[in-house]
Amino acid sequence: MSGSFKDIDDVDDDTFISKKPQNYIFADKKANDINDRTSKMLLNTKSIVQESEMVGQSTLEMLSSQRETLERVENDLDSINSMTRATQKHLNNMKSFFGGIRSIFSNSNSSTTTVPVIPASKGGIPRSATTANVSESSSSSAPTSKPRASLDRTSSTKPQSNNIQNQSQVPEDDFEADLSEIGFGLGRLKEMAMKLGDEIGDQNDILDRITDKSERAGDSVKHQNRQIQQLLKK
Repeated sequence: MSGSFKDIDDVDDDTFISKKPQNYIFADKKANDINDRTSKMLLNTKSIVQESEMVGQSTLEMLSSQRETLERVENDLDSINSMTRATQKHLNNMKSFFGGIRSIFSNSNSSTTTVPVIPASKGGIPRSATTANVSESSSSSAPTSKPRASLDRTSSTKPQSNNIQNQSQVPEDDFEADLSEIGFGLGRLKEMAMKLGDEIGDQNDILDRITDKSERAGDSVKHQNRQIQQLLKK
């Protein structure tokens, strides 16, 4: 027995490694296969995270442009509603003007039927003062100047693009660095998702305001059209 142990101790390292059992070779091959699959999985995961970041950034830029459009529409509706209020004031003045003329002619017709005829020898028939009243009423026309509505152009700053750099293939044994990079990427995606949610919520509020203002403007225009038609019939 002592001779066998002596033989093992005399074997150098290179000889021992070259003659290691078959089960050790199989275990090394299996470990290498696992490392290869893990490395490929991590590379695919990093690629997916990077693509998701690019898609999220593009979506943020698109929403920013859409917000500018919605804000311009809202400002235009504010201008329309301002002009409809000014138009309503003019219509009210026109209604008062035409109503005054109508009442003047009604009073003139009723007074001509009740005034007795004065003989010519005592002087001519007194001239009616209605002509002066009509000319005076005609001169007081409604103001035609319209208030100028200002459009406040709200500029929204587009978020700057995040520079996503394609990482070169790392060594197979550098799993910790890959996992760390993937973790940072997922953190950026979470923050980007929160920004997207806030932006969508803000734009939904703008859409609600646009809906209310457009309905108000439409109702005002319809009501003013009916008023104009009634004035033309008179």
